[in-house]
Amino acid sequence: MEMLENLAELMLQTPFRFEQAEKRQLEYDKKKADEAGLALDQYRAMLRRQKVRHMVQECIFGETDDIILFADCWKSFGITPDVEASRARAKAGYCHDHDYFEMFYVLKGSCYNYINGQEELFQEGSVCMMNFQTAHERVLADEDSMILTICVRKKVFTTQLLNMLRDIPMFWQFYASSVSNENQAAACIHLQDTPNHHLESIIYQMLRAYLMNDETSQTVMKCYLIPLLAEMARIHCVKGFNSEPRLTPRNPSLEAVLETIQAKCGMVTLQELAEENHFSLNYLSRLIRETTGKTFKELSSYYWQEKAKTLLQCTPLNIDEIAELMGFSSRANFERRFKALVAVSPAQFRQRT
Repeated sequence: MEMLENLAELMLQTPFRFEQAEKRQLEYDKKKADEAGLALDQYRAMLRRQKVRHMVQECIFGETDDIILFADCWKSFGITPDVEASRARAKAGYCHDHDYFEMFYVLKGSCYNYINGQEELFQEGSVCMMNFQTAHERVLADEDSMILTICVRKKVFTTQLLNMLRDIPMFWQFYASSVSNENQAAACIHLQDTPNHHLESIIYQMLRAYLMNDETSQTVMKCYLIPLLAEMARIHCVKGFNSEPRLTPRNPSLEAVLETIQAKCGMVTLQELAEENHFSLNYLSRLIRETTGKTFKELSSYYWQEKAKTLLQCTPLNIDEIAELMGFSSRANFERRFKALVAVSPAQFRQRT
């Protein structure tokens, strides 16, 4: 957390990219003002009267940018916060939308998010994904709060990532419905959680690559986008979200169990977990199901197949080597289990992706 926060503070101290975006916005507004036959100040006054401001990719992204990151806190706007006035305006429906995807992580403090005038409070550690063209607004809760926002061009999903997300139902339904302009596309995915060090380490690496601003930065960030989405899917699975969020009891021992299942990618037995965390076998089995909505076997299988898929998609290891890493001395046994879970062989899965 501290390293990520320090990097975000560094971004605020060197607002070069933010200034570039402001220049692009100015040029865009001048062009639109000319088209409307208005002076620039008249055009911007007209925009302020509109309830929904439309933000476009050509203003936010540089020519070579597919992903951008920025840190938000009140001091980055250079104004004294009037939180209540901002909240009232957002509740009244004044918001913005955009033709790109956006996710944000509450690094410090909290913020309010508004969709259709409905307010939701996001605490530190929350992560939210906003869909394409979703009208929304955010208000930081106080001058000490800070969020990190990741913006991704639509084409990154439609041409590069969408096929990889087919096997993660949460994201496939969320993004595919939006990209295809279905009316029932979900507005956002909200994963309310305590700070997650796995997410923060991935975001840290993305922010670090972005600030380096060299010829490899965009490629590196796109490489980190897949594990970021995968980690969010794991949170979704462990917390037992289905159509509605389910609250997880704050049981430190159980949270340690769930983290172990995830960290070991399902390659641990229920007996080992019960003994290590001082639970009875039957009680732990029931507690996992009541908390996550899934059995121990279902959780283990999920994390096992996710690791196997990642190794097949993202590494040059041959299938024998992957089988050994996944706990099998026999390639045939590994292939049998993989096909039982994924419905295709490891070789077919690798070829398809």
